[in-house]
Amino acid sequence: MIKFQSIFKENKKKFLFIFLLLLVSFLYGYPEILSFRPYSIHQWRQSDCLSIAVNYYKDDLNFFEPAVHWVGTADGKTVSECPIIYYTVAQLWKIFGYHEFIFRIVNVFIVFLGLYCFYKLVYGLLSDYFWAFSIPIFLFTSPILVFYSNNFTADAPAFGLALVGCYLLWSSIKKGQKVRYYASFLFFLLAGLIKISSLISFIAILLIHVYSIFFSEKKRLWFYKWYNVLPYFFVFAVLIAWYKYAIFYNQNNVSGVFLTGIYPIWDLDQSAIKNIWLSLKNDLLPAYFNNKALSILLILFVTLFFFYKKVNKYLFYLTLLVFLGVLVYLILFYQAFTVHDYYLTNLLIFIPLPLITLLEMLSRNYNRYFHKIQLKIFFAATVLLLTYETAVINRAKYFINDKLVRTNFVVSDGFVNQWVNFHREYASKLKVYENLTPHLRKLGIKRSDRVLSLQDHSINISLCFMDQKGFTAFGYGDLTLDKRMQLYKQNGVQYLVSDTSYYFDQKTIHSYVQSKIGHFQNIGIYLLK
Repeated sequence: MIKFQSIFKENKKKFLFIFLLLLVSFLYGYPEILSFRPYSIHQWRQSDCLSIAVNYYKDDLNFFEPAVHWVGTADGKTVSECPIIYYTVAQLWKIFGYHEFIFRIVNVFIVFLGLYCFYKLVYGLLSDYFWAFSIPIFLFTSPILVFYSNNFTADAPAFGLALVGCYLLWSSIKKGQKVRYYASFLFFLLAGLIKISSLISFIAILLIHVYSIFFSEKKRLWFYKWYNVLPYFFVFAVLIAWYKYAIFYNQNNVSGVFLTGIYPIWDLDQSAIKNIWLSLKNDLLPAYFNNKALSILLILFVTLFFFYKKVNKYLFYLTLLVFLGVLVYLILFYQAFTVHDYYLTNLLIFIPLPLITLLEMLSRNYNRYFHKIQLKIFFAATVLLLTYETAVINRAKYFINDKLVRTNFVVSDGFVNQWVNFHREYASKLKVYENLTPHLRKLGIKRSDRVLSLQDHSINISLCFMDQKGFTAFGYGDLTLDKRMQLYKQNGVQYLVSDTSYYFDQKTIHSYVQSKIGHFQNIGIYLLK
């Protein structure tokens, strides 16, 4: 007991930050959300990620041969990002049993580890616990970071790993610990393998490091030796090797399911550019970060140029290069910003940088302003308000009658009603797929028996929920129904799974059906000819 008290006393600030993180997560609805299957916005992409993990687990696949439930013409073998998390989750399921909440917990843990390391980094830079606590929590008010952390997608954990890499690299320089220096590259590598967009800060650090080696006056220190650049190139070499393999794997199996290239702005005409800009501005940016807070951060960023002689040059150029990296990324993947808000997750690395750089400058040059209680009260109030707003937004995406959402004063009734309608529509038509698997097995349909889920236009949503190999309406849209049905038959499809109302509306499909063999709620199961 005495030992525990001693440990707590020595680390009470760390425990306090962890407590704050858990408290905020509770407000966001994290404990209840852990039990959800892929749900809400971008259920399509969530199901793709879960599908890869499930197939690793159920089929005991080799790490380098991932597959999804949608089989295509090559047993569903396809790959997106490096499946490090998916494969790890599959191994955990082999130990603890198949529980989808384990997948969510893994992603949450990685993001929380990143935020914890970020807390230590901020304290190391500013030597002030208020800012060390509040700035990471401020970052964790981003609606997309909050939503995709407790989720199945890979963007948020990649961001978390990059934050760990940043902390380890900084602490290795600060304390002269070479082990941490090399460990930082491992985390950057993992982050980049999962999502290449997570390396914006890494590339910025590389440019600063190379410049420092040639022009720094501190060349006697180990960090400024030329050979310390080599780990950067090792990271890039592994990344290039992986992405070459991913492209090769998809070309020789199922291609066109996942993006392994870029979506640049220069492939669009003026009208398309304008439409995507409106979508980005009106829909995606509010999900990225609160508009007013983002505007203030951009003002702070511009302010740094007026204090150029007084700001920390390393922090200034890191902020500037990250900002330029964000712009380059937006140009390279501009076509994705119609609805794909998760593409913005790793751009959150810019959010705290202008604030940290300005505060670090105040701490050295205007110390009394840095410690101003009014400034801290204002920032604390801002963080509390943003936390409340994000809690409302996140809970609205999951819960139809949440009291916090119903009584809120920060989001519009239109936003709330949009999600209420979504939940009702989903419950009446699609939720049945989440519980359909036992009925299919009673009918003698094994998970390897291929089915056609014709009303599902996603790749894997219904197939993943049913844990059933087969096809959906995704792909082959250029073929006539007759040719598509021939293709499905050639690839082993035996059964049609369909909402009965949809089935009766689609008269043309009847000629391909032999008999109805089962019924579960609003779903009919049919044997194909």
